[in-house]
Amino acid sequence: MRTFLAVEPPGEIKNRIELLQGKLKNLYPEGIRWVNRDGIHLTLKFFGNVEEKKIALIRDIIEREVTDSEEFWFTVENLGFFPSPKHPRVIWLGLGGDIRSLSELNKRLEQNFVASGFREEEHPFTPHLTLGRIKGNINMENWRSSVSEEEITEIGAFYVYELILFKSELTPQGARYTKLASFPLGKK
Repeated sequence: MRTFLAVEPPGEIKNRIELLQGKLKNLYPEGIRWVNRDGIHLTLKFFGNVEEKKIALIRDIIEREVTDSEEFWFTVENLGFFPSPKHPRVIWLGLGGDIRSLSELNKRLEQNFVASGFREEEHPFTPHLTLGRIKGNINMENWRSSVSEEEITEIGAFYVYELILFKSELTPQGARYTKLASFPLGKK
């Protein structure tokens, strides 16, 4: 089963992100595969294909670590590109707010996952919401002519009250996500 751990922004934030995507789609009508509304999330750990019997181990690790974590507050702050603006492959929205607290939780989770035999993440943790994946060579310098920095920051801020373990199924229409479990943040 293809699984990952993520934070899901609330519907209101997703609505505002869709409006931003619409402006960018008008500017770049081809060459970008845009993430649909259901796919907008902050990935903490991508497990890949996991045997169903290991899901219980993943759940145990998450439950143990989130017990001592408080809710997080995030702000949408900027538009960015992986690996760089000159050679973009991914368009994303950067997050601010309780990033340090989230990074500390994510580090503890990652250490526990690796100690339990899961593959270590290849890239450093960069909290972001993916908007689209770029196919081919596209000059992203023009986005500033259609979208202002204020429009990006006006997407807003949101609280995170839980982490979610998702199952991801790849279909010809794109990935389909199913919630396997939710893990409330905060002391019990």
